[in-house]
Amino acid sequence: MEKWIEVFENSGGEFRLIDRQRRKGTIKSKLLPGFSVEMDCIL
Repeated sequence: MEKWIEVFENSGGEFRLIDRQRRKGTIKSKLLPGFSVEMDCIL
């Protein structure tokens, strides 16, 4: 199953991860360089 994620960075340097299929459950996280996120855990 395909999954699509949109990632936005706001002016405060905070990243917003959005599941495009559900369009809900926006996750906010301050990510550090080199930090990897397991997308299956988020979804």
